[in-house]
Amino acid sequence: MQIEVEELGAATVLRLQGKLDSSTSTEFEAAVGDAVENGSGGVIVDLGQLQFMASAGLRVLLGAVKRLTRENRPLRVFGLNGLVRDTFEISGFVSIIDVRPNEAEAREGLG
Repeated sequence: MQIEVEELGAATVLRLQGKLDSSTSTEFEAAVGDAVENGSGGVIVDLGQLQFMASAGLRVLLGAVKRLTRENRPLRVFGLNGLVRDTFEISGFVSIIDVRPNEAEAREGLG
């Protein structure tokens, strides 16, 4: 899995590519943790180039949502497709995570 980090002023965008599973979730967790610790705004996760997401990836997202919510900061994801969308829907994460249809809407209101 590859992670590209982009600072956008009031948000940090993490762009994931490849497969997010138990062997790559620690890398994702570190990137999310860094975005939460070092940023002051929201965190946006681009899943458009992600081919697969296992429950380990969902766990990382859930932990990030909890941390950011305590600080009144948003976590948004966009680009769900195929197996990743199925994973979100089957697990019920579409009602837990703020899922947006595209990057423009994910960035909306974040400055």
